[in-house]
Amino acid sequence: MEEFAWWLLAVLVVLSALGGWAGAAAVQRSWRRTAHCDQDPPLLAHGVWAEPDRDPPSVSPEARAEVAELEVLWSLPPHRASSGTD
Repeated sequence: MEEFAWWLLAVLVVLSALGGWAGAAAVQRSWRRTAHCDQDPPLLAHGVWAEPDRDPPSVSPEARAEVAELEVLWSLPPHRASSGTD
């Protein structure tokens, strides 16, 4: 019976040590998170991921001809690649 008491004590000591370790880790994570939230992260700053401003599309005759060529290409049926077994 005395041996059982020692085993029970050892298990309780190990479990309390693990609980203390987990609690300390949670507190440290909380401290780091609150300290980190005070600063504005540079990757999430306004306008970082936005595309740069672009000029409006050209309306020159060359640009219109190119658009017309592309529209003709887009209206064609899809090209099927040869599998080599035809």
